[in-house]
Amino acid sequence: MANITQWRWEVDKAGGVVIFLLGLALLTATGSTGCRRSPTAQNSEGKDSADVKDKGVLHLEPFVVNLADTENNSFLRVGIDLGLDKPLSGKEGEASSPRIRDCIICVLSTWRSEALLAPDGKQKLKEEILHAVKDRVPELGAQAVYLTEFLVQR
Repeated sequence: MANITQWRWEVDKAGGVVIFLLGLALLTATGSTGCRRSPTAQNSEGKDSADVKDKGVLHLEPFVVNLADTENNSFLRVGIDLGLDKPLSGKEGEASSPRIRDCIICVLSTWRSEALLAPDGKQKLKEEILHAVKDRVPELGAQAVYLTEFLVQR
């Protein structure tokens, strides 16, 4: 009789594990569907950066700059990738890299930490960088700015 009771308990235990795993799978599927359907932030032109179809990406080494805060020393460390409208050969990227880095450093060093940490600060920064790069290095064909790391130290 003890063997039958033990067998029933093991079956109940296995059934509980199966129900738990099915519930976990259902929660995972529901959560991932919700993430895909969530609204995305729009930039000022009404385009989401996910809508931009990059034909090339230029990875830039991280930038570390002093921010324009007057009351204390603040620093920004930011990683940036540029989405391009055409594929980029290695020689093209190397040739324009100093001009691109100079352009971005000039933009970054004008910002204050409060403005960067504001809710729309990063989006405004990306727009300003994109405008500056398009203006100073038009042959690059930059069409999007991606922040790959972002740290403000006050």
